This record gives sequence, C-alpha cells and structure tokens, in this order.
Amino acid sequence: MIDATGEDPRPAGKAGGVPTPRDSHSLIDMLSRARAALLVVDIQDRLIPAMPEPARDQLLRNTAILIEAAHRLGLPIVVSQQYPKGLGPTVQAIEDALAAAQGAAPSGSMTRGVAAKNGGAAVHRFDKHEFSAAASPEFAALLPKLGRDQWIVCGMEAHVCVYQTARALVGRGYQVHVCADAVASRTKLNWKIGLGLVERAGAIVSSTEVCVFDLLGRRIAELAFVPEGDLWAARWTTSDASGSPLRGGVYFARAGHATARIVVLGP
Repeated sequence: MIDATGEDPRPAGKAGGVPTPRDSHSLIDMLSRARAALLVVDIQDRLIPAMPEPARDQLLRNTAILIEAAHRLGLPIVVSQQYPKGLGPTVQAIEDALAAAQGAAPSGSMTRGVAAKNGGAAVHRFDKHEFSAAASPEFAALLPKLGRDQWIVCGMEAHVCVYQTARALVGRGYQVHVCADAVASRTKLNWKIGLGLVERAGAIVSSTEVCVFDLLGRRIAELAFVPEGDLWAARWTTSDASGSPLRGGVYFARAGHATARIVVLGP
C-alpha cells in the first residue's frame, strides 16, 4: 500500500508490538498476553434491542467473559461507541463488566480515557461517527501507544462496524481475531455474511473459548470439565508471566441460563 509520496504508511517490523503486513494464508500466531488487546465495538442501548434475543444474550455473556479474561490476563481493553447521542451509551451489562475489571463499583458512570486503579484493567474509551473503529482519529492515536499487534474483536454489528474495523486493522498489518459468538447482527443472514467478509479480509474467525484458552498459554498442567450447580466449570492449572502457577476456571452457562465468567483462583 503506497501513498502519494511513494512511501508505505504502515509501520514496518514486529518489534515492540509494531505489526508487519500479513499474508492471509500464513500460519496463525498463538495469542499472547504481551501482544493482544481486546476491542469492544458499539454494544449500545438503542441498538441492542434490535438484535435477535438468543444472539443478544450470547453477545452479552461472551463479551463479559472476554472483558474479565482481558483483565485477569493483563490485556488492554478498548471500548468504542457509535454516535452515542443517537444510539445511546454502552449497555449496562457491559458497563458492569468493565467496572468490575477496573476494580470499581458497577455504576454505569465510567469516564472516557483510562482508569486502572488498585490493579484494575486499563480501559480506553472513544466515541466515533465512522463505521470502522480504526477510522477514528482517537483510536488511530491510541494504537501505537498500546504497542499491541493482536486484536480480539467483539461487538456489533458483525456486517458493518465489526467487519469494517477488522478489515482496516488487517490492512494495517495487525492480526485480528473476531469472536463469532461475541458479535451479532439484526439478521442471521447478515451475521453470516459479516463473518464471511471478515475472513476474506484476512482476519481470523474464532470464538470466545478459543481465544481464552489460547491466551492461557501452552503450560496447562490440568484441565477438567465438571458440573457446578447451574454451570459447567472448565478448570485448569497454568502459569503467570513470571512462571508462578495459577489455578483458574471458565464457567459456562447450561441451557436456559445467561451467566458465564472467568476467574483466576490464585496459586
């Protein structure tokens, strides 16, 4: 991609999290806690009711899992809002998940920018008028500051803002993972078309569980699925960045329930 000056405006190399343009047929890198970030796209009050109920519940449940996973594993979280004056603020369920990740009381009053108090997650927020989050000047300015070259994307709608965001990030050389079970569209047809376009653009169509387990790393010593009341728990033993052991679990809702979460239990 050459601009009018004859230069390639995309960053070169991979050092320090700066991406290199990728061949869409190349091998998929393992998600890394040091390289990955989470992008939550436009999950807003006046848009969410238009989503089919099963897809809406799945989107909210799995986005909350991804937010907690990002917090527990040290990934930056970026949240966009599309024209909030018309589409409203981020939905309360996601605000609550973000507040919990930041170590704040769920109040729906979180401010723009970054808040990372008492070991809480770094949450970056911006509003946009463009469909693609990557077209926002605020997000463009944030990208090099974060120094991450892998993006896990969730939100809505799959065929509009999610697709256009994924396409733009791939075009800039980032590796993009779109969680099919954490994105939604008003119709199932557009959801399928959106994911197909995402894949053709060079992004990776993935799932919440795939991303969480990939981030946990190769050193899983134990893994078991056990019933716990109304939930199934997948429990593991892994290690943190310093090599210290961690035990944890991802809790998946059984049929008819909408609760799911990830928790790290400690050494």
